[in-house]
Formats: sequence, structure tokens, C-alpha cells
Amino acid sequence: MKKIFYLFLLPILLVGCSKETEKLSEPSPVGGMISVHSQREFSDGPLSASAIHSDVFTRVAGDAVLAYTFEAWTRDANPRCVLHKTVTGTLTEAVFEIALIPGNYDFLFWADFGKGYYNTSDLRQISFDGIPYMSGSDRDAFACALENVRWNGGNGVGATLKRPLAKLTIQNTTPFITGDKKVSVTYRNVPTRYDVLTGTASAPVEIRFTFPTTTTGSAAVGEDFLFVPTAGKSVSLSITVGDVTKGLDVLQLQRNYTTIVTATFE
Repeated sequence: MKKIFYLFLLPILLVGCSKETEKLSEPSPVGGMISVHSQREFSDGPLSASAIHSDVFTRVAGDAVLAYTFEAWTRDANPRCVLHKTVTGTLTEAVFEIALIPGNYDFLFWADFGKGYYNTSDLRQISFDGIPYMSGSDRDAFACALENVRWNGGNGVGATLKRPLAKLTIQNTTPFITGDKKVSVTYRNVPTRYDVLTGTASAPVEIRFTFPTTTTGSAAVGEDFLFVPTAGKSVSLSITVGDVTKGLDVLQLQRNYTTIVTATFE
């Protein structure tokens, strides 16, 4: 009877070991590529705080080099970033080669000119970086969120990044007769933080800074790119050129639009 007992016991033990090994195995990451680009054009032309429209500043070149950042976030009860990657590209193209365990994710994208104006270590909390504050066209940036993406590898995912910022252009009513006038600006209630997933800006502050001095024969005062406040909130603006100060209590801003402020400073 003992011999019969051991003969039946051996297959039972072998089968049990096989099931335990299968239970502990985990899925492996699957590789693929994500192709992205940034939309240079603004939406539906400019918005203006005056009746005069003038494109007095240089537009972004199509071959301009951008630093692209990608993050994959889980969609469980406690979302977390499981992949953060940065590549170099242009407005027209950038490619991420990634590997993720198959599943559903939120994919977040950000692109800027890599000048250190933004802290992009967490795309849920992008913030202004660098002191003192620096204005200008290099603050331009682009973002996109793809929610609930089913990842199983391959090359089927693509994204178009658009500006989460408003472009602000400030100009004199006519070209300056006298150049080298000092320009100082104050923003009030301007957001300094941005969440790519929700598309919301937060952490409003007051910012004081200077534009370059004016140029004889040009109407340009300065340009900047700003995060747009949430609904019901607004940014105010004060500009001093030489000894002339102008202000706006409510500055009209909209994502991916241009607001042109025209005033008489001379």
C-alpha cells in the first residue's frame, strides 16, 4: 500500500508547483513608438484689447528645436507616473520610443524651447522656473493629454500639441520717435503652475519685470506667453514706458490666441 501511495503523490506535487509558478509571473513591458508634433498656428486669429492688429514680432520657425517631455500615468485609485522621458524634436516631429506593461494609461506631453523657463519634472505640476522672471518668445510652449489610452505596443499612438498659453503683444499706437525708453511691466493674478492632464492653471502671483528698451521706428513694446486663469478669474496689467504708465484691470486672455494691447506711450 505504501508504494501505491507514493506513486499518486508525485504527480500531485508536480502539478501544484506548476500552478504556483504561473500565478507569480508578471506581464512584461511591450515596446512601441509615439509620434508627436506641435501646432505652430494660433486658433482663429488674434484677440485684441484694441482695434489695431500688428504682427510686430517674429513667428516661430518650423525647424525650431524643441525639448519634448512624455509621461505615462496609471488610471487606478492612486494615479502615479510610471514613465518620464524627454527627447529633442522640432515643431513638425518628435518620436518617443517607449516600453510599458500592457494596460490603460493617461499619456501627457509637453514641449518648450529648453531654455529653463519651465520645471517639467512633473507634468501634473509644471511651474515657472528661473529667477528673475524672463519674458519673450522663448516662453512659448505646447501641451497635450491623451486620456485612457489602451497600450499594447506598436506605432498606433500619435498626438498634436497645442499652446496651453496665451500670447500677449504690447505695442505703441505708432512707431516710437525716441528709442531706448525703459519698459517695466507688472502682472497681477497670473498663474504660475499648469496641470497637463486637467488643463488647469493655478498658483496665481504678482510678477514684476522689465522688457528690453524701445527701438526708434518700431511700435513694439514687448511680448510674452502666459498661463490662462480658470473661469471667473482674470489677470491685470500695468505697463510703464519711459515716464508714461498705462493699465488694464481685466486682461483678455485665451489659450492659443494672441491678445494685442495697444496704448499711447509717446
